[in-house]
Amino acid sequence: MNSLLDAQGLVKHYQIGGGGLFGLGERPLLKAVDGVSLSIDAGETLGLVGESGCGKSTLGRLLIRLLPPTAGRVIFEGQDLTSLHGASLKQARRAMGVVFQDPFGALDPRMTVEAIVREPLLIHGERADRGRTAAMLEQVGLPASAAARYPHEFSGGQRQRIGIARALILQPRFLVCDEPVSALDVSVQAGIVNLLQDLQARLGVAMLFIAHDLGVVRHISDRVAVMYLGRVVEQADKRTLYARPMHPYTQALIAAVPALTPVGRAERRAKRIRVGGDIPSAMAIPSGCRFHTRCPVAMPVCRETDPPLVEHAPGQSVACYLYGG
Repeated sequence: MNSLLDAQGLVKHYQIGGGGLFGLGERPLLKAVDGVSLSIDAGETLGLVGESGCGKSTLGRLLIRLLPPTAGRVIFEGQDLTSLHGASLKQARRAMGVVFQDPFGALDPRMTVEAIVREPLLIHGERADRGRTAAMLEQVGLPASAAARYPHEFSGGQRQRIGIARALILQPRFLVCDEPVSALDVSVQAGIVNLLQDLQARLGVAMLFIAHDLGVVRHISDRVAVMYLGRVVEQADKRTLYARPMHPYTQALIAAVPALTPVGRAERRAKRIRVGGDIPSAMAIPSGCRFHTRCPVAMPVCRETDPPLVEHAPGQSVACYLYGG
């Protein structure tokens, strides 16, 4: 496989508030993404998991330059996206798409489905005839007759299919799916996940699939990255990560996934890592390893220095002092 996208030391910090009394003090810093490096190969799906507020959605938006980074670079097909502006950035974005979490808020209620799906074509000066829109709707499992209707006439799952059609109408090579099924009923989630897999197989598009449901991520991903408080703490192919998670946070996440059989539940109980407390604020990140305040196996060094993400097994990288310096 060839690397399609490389993120190198991505950082996104926000200054919050007015800076104390009369706005004269130092403004607190929210560290949404705090030094993330990862790569995505052509045609593969990288799953990104972690608790709410850990920076997953911000990272997804940084990768497609919906947000400018505070520091770091995004190399897409050999081109540094962070150095692009204006027309050159618009041209690069043509090869990227995004599916948002909320299918109700992501579609303009005043536009017909046809207008929504063909809008990217018009923005980029592409041919936008009805036949092309109808063909895209059929690819996502909607009839061509849906083109004349409005978003409020569709269910949540159907609206997400409309959003997927819009994201893919330009035939992008990279797609960010930002929790695309979390707002949907469980009964329709599998249909959307299977649709994304089918479209990926047919179109060859690479995906970043952001989710907090580890079961869904296991089903759709080739590799998985685990994020905690602005940083990636473990990366591996999905079989390795689910069979032999190394980071205590990853172990806790996987142990919390419900098992379907009594034997499976017993195994989960035996391996369960008990994590205490809540995730710290991104405006008050602990010193050292940012997970040490909740980690049941934290050592003195964990409170002093943040461990780097290091490959400790073939294809498996982890940021944890349990596996050496």
